[in-house]
Amino acid sequence: MIPFMPMDESILSAVLNYFEKCAVYTSSLVGVIFLGRAVLLHLSFAGSAGFGALLKDTASYFVLILLFPKIFMLANEICAGLASKFSWNEPTTITGAISDLSKAAQMSHWSVLAVTKIGPYAVAYIGQAIATILLGILVAIGPIMILVNTMWNLNGGASTYFKALVVLLLWPFCWNVLGAIGQEVAAHQSVTSLMSVVFRLSVVVMQLLSPLFAYSLFSSFSTSGALQKARAIYQAVPAPVPKSTVSFKKEWKKPPRFNPGGWL
Repeated sequence: MIPFMPMDESILSAVLNYFEKCAVYTSSLVGVIFLGRAVLLHLSFAGSAGFGALLKDTASYFVLILLFPKIFMLANEICAGLASKFSWNEPTTITGAISDLSKAAQMSHWSVLAVTKIGPYAVAYIGQAIATILLGILVAIGPIMILVNTMWNLNGGASTYFKALVVLLLWPFCWNVLGAIGQEVAAHQSVTSLMSVVFRLSVVVMQLLSPLFAYSLFSSFSTSGALQKARAIYQAVPAPVPKSTVSFKKEWKKPPRFNPGGWL
């Protein structure tokens, strides 16, 4: 089991460079979309609320474009720091029937020797390559996602996009935590050579599948349910009564006319 290294600084700078290039094209589209929406609002005789929403969406786009690289670099630095806190030593080889069979196979076939020696490194490097490529793609299309979710108000893919981004950033941390826990558990167990091999293979499979587990965990937190609850709380609060509708003046009544002969 080999530790997972986060994204390299040179690759990170190249990915953010692609983000800036894509942001140039999307920012040029913002002006076109802004004029188109403004014309439609004018033709539909929309009130000030419609133009206010247009200005709010435009401001949100530019704020997110400016903050996204800084937030991503900060999140990557935090995840890399957390992943580096977990390290382990290679476990000692346990002798037994499986280890003797493995040694015999390595001596007779060079391919078996190559797989046993290079296999753990290849698995870790494949995971790192997949994480780097997917993170690069997600960051590169970030301006497009921001444009779609602000200027076009298409919020369907925003949660999926940011969940995938967070899960890929946490992959090195999850990988190293599982490796450290696996080595700690294996060091305190009296296992046979067969059980040691099965245990290490199980940990490697869990390391490879850890992004799927993390994504399912994030998906269990429903944002739509939170929004519905917030909306219900907002509707339960009574609306303030305008001061103009409240009158503290008593109604003046004309006193009865006094008649010396008695009350009429």
